[in-house]
Amino acid sequence: SKTLTQHLEELFKVLLPAIINRPYDIRISCQYAFALASNTNDEELLASLPVLLTPRFTVQKSGDSTDMLAVTQQLRTNIVREIDNWQTQKNPNQTRGRYLFSFSFFSNPENVSTTENPNLPLLTVENLNLLLTDIIEE
Repeated sequence: SKTLTQHLEELFKVLLPAIINRPYDIRISCQYAFALASNTNDEELLASLPVLLTPRFTVQKSGDSTDMLAVTQQLRTNIVREIDNWQTQKNPNQTRGRYLFSFSFFSNPENVSTTENPNLPLLTVENLNLLLTDIIEE
């Protein structure tokens, strides 16, 4: 068990390169899901609700920093704050619930803004499960 901040940091470390060599864009979504039914093989029928969808975020060098974790710190902080706000308002089931994260990665040609670069994702990673029972309070 870890805090949501620690879980997100680990997820970013696994999915994103540690050093920024060229800019790229990411978009992150999160859904809350819970099991409506399960069978004898522990397969579950999930219902899900949207929690958040970030705008496209450009990961690029910031000053002298090429460290991905430093550059994405504010994004991760905002995601944790939004999920915490949603959880406070909705009071979801803690024992059977989970968050499903999806990441979309986009190319980012230099000197082009994200509004001028509406390209399709290069890669989408979906349904990254995080059980609410694995999250401890911050």
